[in-house]
Amino acid sequence: MHTKIKNFGTPDNNEVDGTFNVLIWNVHKCLSNVLEQDLKYMLRYCDIVLMQEAVISEYWEKALAYFDRFEWSFFKSFNLRKNSETWVLTGSRFDRIAQSILPTKHKEPILRTPKASGISLFPIKNSMEKLMVINTHAMNFNFWTPFMEQISEIAESIQWHIGPMIWAGDFNTWSKWRMEFLMQIAESLWLEKIDFSYDPRFLKLDHILYRGLAPITCEIFDTVKSSDHYPISAQFELIK
Repeated sequence: MHTKIKNFGTPDNNEVDGTFNVLIWNVHKCLSNVLEQDLKYMLRYCDIVLMQEAVISEYWEKALAYFDRFEWSFFKSFNLRKNSETWVLTGSRFDRIAQSILPTKHKEPILRTPKASGISLFPIKNSMEKLMVINTHAMNFNFWTPFMEQISEIAESIQWHIGPMIWAGDFNTWSKWRMEFLMQIAESLWLEKIDFSYDPRFLKLDHILYRGLAPITCEIFDTVKSSDHYPISAQFELIK
């Protein structure tokens, strides 16, 4: 797999400080003609946004340029067809001081497409610690080994980090054993999961895991219909 990261935009804030909002959303390959409108609504109060199945194109780069206070990083995931690629996409109002991509070794059956995670580090004001944010799109149409190995490899890559962390995205936890394995790995990293008091989702595929942060509010936007996933969000406060 040819891996690559594409960056553009300039963040309007240097360091993470106080409270900040995180949005997670699988945007379903940007197929909806009202997605841009929904993005403008959803991103008004976001500081970090993690998307899965984002499509890179001249149109979407222009659409994202509307959010000129963000820096955007596309982490290549898989090809839909010739000259059409999907990416995990991380946008942030904070300066990114390091980033890397972690593609899967396995591929999805039939389409033979891999998945990927984007890892970003952000500075914290008046602290030597850094905020690590992992944007994951997990293996889906397969059985135990590919999913297990992907989650384990991500955990191995981030276990060295000392400091606050958010690991979020579309984990494709459509079975009990997938959810249990994810939480087993999360607990080994001292991560907790955001639990929503109102959760209308039939399948709970998207999650926000965190540590070193205090959650203030969280929400599922079930009125947003431009994807086959609802956007989910949480507001966090740094623990000092």
